[in-house]
Amino acid sequence: MDQDLAAIEAWASIFTDPVKLTETLTKNYLLHKNAINADVTAITTDWDSADYFQCGNDIAQLCIDAIGPITPAQAFAFLQ
Repeated sequence: MDQDLAAIEAWASIFTDPVKLTETLTKNYLLHKNAINADVTAITTDWDSADYFQCGNDIAQLCIDAIGPITPAQAFAFLQ
């Protein structure tokens, strides 16, 4: 559990650096524009149809497409 929290904290640390966050969002929007636009459309559709579970999944996908995935700590265990 501690490794999961550490991975989430590392991922979320980008929110403390507005310049890096802006650069990342801009780059990822240019690379994944269609996917991000589809995520936004899906979120709106899910919310309007009261499909809140799927809306949450779509928000998570938007975060992955726009900011990047959370990298689990064990993914780098072999480097230690």
